[in-house]
Amino acid sequence: MATVLNPGDHITLIATDPWEFVSIVGDAPLSGKIVAVDKFGRAVVIELDKPLTLTGKQASCFLAKPRRLNATFGDDGQQHAFCGLTSVLPEHARSGIPPSLGELSGDIMFLGDVSWEIDPEQRNLECLKTNRVKKTRDKRGKIG
Repeated sequence: MATVLNPGDHITLIATDPWEFVSIVGDAPLSGKIVAVDKFGRAVVIELDKPLTLTGKQASCFLAKPRRLNATFGDDGQQHAFCGLTSVLPEHARSGIPPSLGELSGDIMFLGDVSWEIDPEQRNLECLKTNRVKKTRDKRGKIG
């Protein structure tokens, strides 16, 4: 069952590649929130709490897409996904997904592990939806 991610959900991001990027920015977890979600769950726009600065360029918003072909966030039952991340112009971060090529700044690109927390109330709703048993009535009107 794929996880439903929503704008406002909190994320943690750990940069993993390329090595040069990690050596400059570091491998400490970065925190942020989701500001936009693709209707198919294949991409999200993340806004970091603190912008990244690399070679004089700064970015706080990134388009994140799972690296596996046709993957969606949480489709493997996990609460994290290995993603490719590309900086998005701040003025276009909330305009929808996927951003057009003109909205991707591409100034900063890297790979990283994006993890998220599922709100306990949302988890309960998802469990109810997947575990719902269809009740039927027999010929005598009893539910079985």
